[in-house]
Amino acid sequence: MKKQINITLCFLFIFQLVFVFGLVADEQLTANEPATPLNKTLPNFLVVLSDDHSAPFVGAYGDPNAVTPNLDKFASEGILFRRAYVSCPQCVPSRAGIFASRSPVGIGMSRFSAAFPANIKTFPEYLRENGYFTGLAGRTYHMEGYTGKGDPIRNTEGKLEYHRFADRFDYAQSGNSLTQLAEFLDRVPQGKPFYLQLCFSDPHRPYSNQNVPNPRDPDKLILPSWFPDTPELRKDLAGYYDEINRFDHDFGNVLAELEQRSLNENTLIIFLGDNGGATLRGKGTLYEFGIHVPFIARWAGKITSENIGSSSDTLISAEDIGPTLLNIAGITPPKEWTGQSFLPVLQGTKEAPVRKYVFSERGPHGSGLPNNSAAFDLGRTIIGQRYKLIYNAVWQIPYYPVDFAGQPFWQEVQDAARNGNVPEPLVPYFTGENRKIFELYDLQNDPNELNNLAGNPDYAEIETQLKQDLTEWMILERDFIPLPFQQQKNNNKNKNNNKNNQNNIVPDTVPGIKLLFDFTKEQNPIADISGKNNIVTVEGDIQFVTKDGILGRYFNGNSYIDVERSSALHSAETPWSVEAIIYSEQSDGIILSYGGAGNGYSLFLKDGKPGFAVRTGSQVFVALAETPVEGRTTLKGIITPDKKAELYVNDQKIVYVELPRFIAGNPIESLQIGTDIGGKVVNLPLPNFKGWIERVAIKREESKP
Repeated sequence: MKKQINITLCFLFIFQLVFVFGLVADEQLTANEPATPLNKTLPNFLVVLSDDHSAPFVGAYGDPNAVTPNLDKFASEGILFRRAYVSCPQCVPSRAGIFASRSPVGIGMSRFSAAFPANIKTFPEYLRENGYFTGLAGRTYHMEGYTGKGDPIRNTEGKLEYHRFADRFDYAQSGNSLTQLAEFLDRVPQGKPFYLQLCFSDPHRPYSNQNVPNPRDPDKLILPSWFPDTPELRKDLAGYYDEINRFDHDFGNVLAELEQRSLNENTLIIFLGDNGGATLRGKGTLYEFGIHVPFIARWAGKITSENIGSSSDTLISAEDIGPTLLNIAGITPPKEWTGQSFLPVLQGTKEAPVRKYVFSERGPHGSGLPNNSAAFDLGRTIIGQRYKLIYNAVWQIPYYPVDFAGQPFWQEVQDAARNGNVPEPLVPYFTGENRKIFELYDLQNDPNELNNLAGNPDYAEIETQLKQDLTEWMILERDFIPLPFQQQKNNNKNKNNNKNNQNNIVPDTVPGIKLLFDFTKEQNPIADISGKNNIVTVEGDIQFVTKDGILGRYFNGNSYIDVERSSALHSAETPWSVEAIIYSEQSDGIILSYGGAGNGYSLFLKDGKPGFAVRTGSQVFVALAETPVEGRTTLKGIITPDKKAELYVNDQKIVYVELPRFIAGNPIESLQIGTDIGGKVVNLPLPNFKGWIERVAIKREESKP
């Protein structure tokens, strides 16, 4: 009887376990919305990567030069993604982002030659833990850092177990892609679903014309509109198309292998390029040819009939592959992943929003020292539905091609640029001049990224928003480069509350220029060029702009420049002058202010009328014009040797006021251009300046008239 009771209790316990775990499984399925219930056959996953393959170099993307019949047919049976990006324009960080479903920045993989971190778990490992047979095959997977035996760097990485990436998979080989595909499939245990990443070398340089089914005639190519038409460039581009044609042939063999094994019906196949091609403004850059890749998915019987053969403009990243596959397998993606599932697009809502932005980064390439941008660059980009911002953090390093600097066509391109035979915006890029620190493009109206809108006041709001959102992403990813949107200080203009210490600054008593900004020249970062080494901080967004023939810096009403107190700016008991060339967009605004409620001076606009205010010993004296100014205006305020505050407009003295004395003491606040934060020199409710400033000059005048 006792034995029967024990058996009954055991049965009840097992029943409860089954019931409880069944509820948990159901809850997990609902939360992840998998395409296939866990109690049915799970689909296989095959991810096929071409190497250095930009969109739109596939026939299905509308490229008239590309001979890709297998990819085109594949697209007609699935969904073609027109807005797919990778997280880096270089293969190692890009592939690391795919494996980790995270940004290369966030996992410390922005250096091209880095080994994949041992503590970061890849999405195939989650699949493996949940019953999948997983594999890597074909071209090297690039995740084990330096490969030279005896190399001290490799030895160090080995101590950290960085060279055991292959251990994360059931099968991991490098070699002939098609041979290893068959070998992998032979090893998959019966009844087990599989995941395989199958990598190809084409169309990576060096180009080869061996086994190309349909070689291209260079003379018959239709070049992108912004490409210079040179013989060597045509020849090189034809070689690129030939490698794509050869890859397409191999891709057809991949599909045939699956068909022969009756695997097509239960296999989700994703094809994409690992990063852009090594061509003009491609690999190694954050332009579209560098990070925008072909991306096509086919899932027989699961993609709805109305969406088969369609295309989607949904914005996706290669980081999104992992979360999507885990969702399908009924596995909860980790919260720290930055990838987002695009499963709703596969399930039928082809324009379902996956993400608001795609982010991509550029870091060191190869193992070279930072002599040019091919070996070393630091850049970030944020891409939205329409607008794209590129942040070139080391803009001073001229552009240098990745993987093709030694090709004959590159010399032709440089010569064409010097002779004006390329679009004007590309001349500095191809001739090695400094790049712009920010680039803003309207991809809808300017898909070739030729019209840089950064600094254009008509797009200031868009630019600012993208900088803010990029800054947020960089903070969350613990990015190591300077943020593109500068921190707003809680600044009361008093850098040191100890007034006695502040006034211990020894003045520079030699007459002459003490502070000079020439905003007609694009200088980044903005700096004082007087030679007095004044410390400058830029707050907010102040872009170099050209509008209606005006060159200068645009202050948007929130931005300003802060200059720390210094011996050069010591203005007590001496004649002084301040000059600014402006074009204001509003009738009121602070142009420049130095000091506060005790001592100082200020140039401003009130109701369109310029004014020069001087404060000495807490008393303020204002020279205010009677007539408003319009357009480009030169304003100058002078504290004369005979103690007058004079205001000049376009080199004409307009008004003056008598002063009881010079400025009594050196101001304890910083000097600011575009605002007056903290103690006010002039007690008027004036906003920050909004408009263009061409020049600011501050001068210590001679003591005698």
